[in-house]
Amino acid sequence: MTEALKDMVKAEILQGKTTYRAVQVVSPGKWELTSKPVVDPPFGHVRIRVERCGVCHSDAATVDGLFPIEWPRVPGHEVVGRIDVGTPNSMMKGL
Repeated sequence: MTEALKDMVKAEILQGKTTYRAVQVVSPGKWELTSKPVVDPPFGHVRIRVERCGVCHSDAATVDGLFPIEWPRVPGHEVVGRIDVGTPNSMMKGL
């Protein structure tokens, strides 16, 4: 990913927003900046406002086209962030 693309993906506060920015892979090795809808979490879950995200070896292999997946794909599942919205029974009370 280029430095310019990294700069465009800086964290934003989601309150009042209906979309968020993400970098997605549209085909092996091809990245693009996109907007995704902000969705409410289902019952018993929370939504996390991502502040940092890691891309693991499996993600990297997927981006390189080594694993069969559906495109486009937003890589990265190792996140650091803050709980943005919780729902009843989300087991996150007091955090």
